Amino acid sequence: MSSYNTHPPTSASCILHLPPYGDLDIELFATQCPLTTRNFITLGLEGYFTNTPVLRVIPEFIVQMGAPTIHGGEMIYEDENGFQDEFHSRLRFTGRGMLAMANSGPNTNKSQFFFTLRQTEELNGVNTLFGKVRRTLSRDH
Repeated sequence: MSSYNTHPPTSASCILHLPPYGDLDIELFATQCPLTTRNFITLGLEGYFTNTPVLRVIPEFIVQMGAPTIHGGEMIYEDENGFQDEFHSRLRFTGRGMLAMANSGPNTNKSQFFFTLRQTEELNGVNTLFGKVRRTLSRDH
C-alpha cells in the first residue's frame, strides 16, 4: 500500500530547543490551526517550554511534553478548561514526526503536545494535529 502526502502547505515554522536532546525544525499548519499555533508560538516565545521535561514516552507511539507535570499546562486563552480542537480534513496522522496537542477530552487543549513515532490514524479527530518535524538540527547550527 502506498501513502500520499495530502497535507496542505505549512505556513509557519519554528525551532524547538529540547536540551539535552537537540533541536527540531518544526513546520506549522498555522492557516488550518490558528488558535493552536498562536498558543504554541506565544508560549514558546515567553519561555514557557524552557526546561520542561519529557512527560512520557510510549514506545512506537508518542513522546509527550509541554508542561512541568503530566497533569498541568498553561495556555494564552482565558477559558480555564482549555481551548477548542481544530480539525482539518487534510491533516492526518500519516507517520512519524507529526506534532499534535495532548488533551484530556474534547476542547481541553492547553500547552501539552506530542510527537508521533509512527502512523497513528486512531488519533485523527481526537487530537489537533498542527505541525510536523521537518528535520533535526545539530547542536552547533
